[in-house]
Amino acid sequence: MGLAATNMKTTVGNKKFYYYGTIAIKLFYIWGKHFMGFYINYVRFLDDFDDNEMRWIRGLWLINCGTVSQAVFLHTLRFKRLMPPRLAFSLYLVMAYATFVVGYFMYPIFFRHWKPLAFTSVGLLINLSRRPALLKLW
Repeated sequence: MGLAATNMKTTVGNKKFYYYGTIAIKLFYIWGKHFMGFYINYVRFLDDFDDNEMRWIRGLWLINCGTVSQAVFLHTLRFKRLMPPRLAFSLYLVMAYATFVVGYFMYPIFFRHWKPLAFTSVGLLINLSRRPALLKLW
């Protein structure tokens, strides 16, 4: 369990919880970097999004900004011992993966712009190949 931080006082249940939670966050960051970042920037550069597609992308951007802000807020609550650590981490996971709700509605957008999708997918696979522990999950 080398991906999660270990502590002498950490229970076995917490180690497993944070181990799998950390993997989920790392996968989210890699997916987000490539598809919510690079992919959207590629297609925006090509000026190939219509107004309806931009509506979904703006929604995705709002969720992303909210997730970052909420992560800092949750960390503050946890640091000040106003919220249990597992609850704060769980809420952060839920907010991070809320972007997949918007992503579901963006699938037609992804497949309409298949060349940047292919390019971005190759980049994601190369990025994952440098992380053997994450690649084992596939």
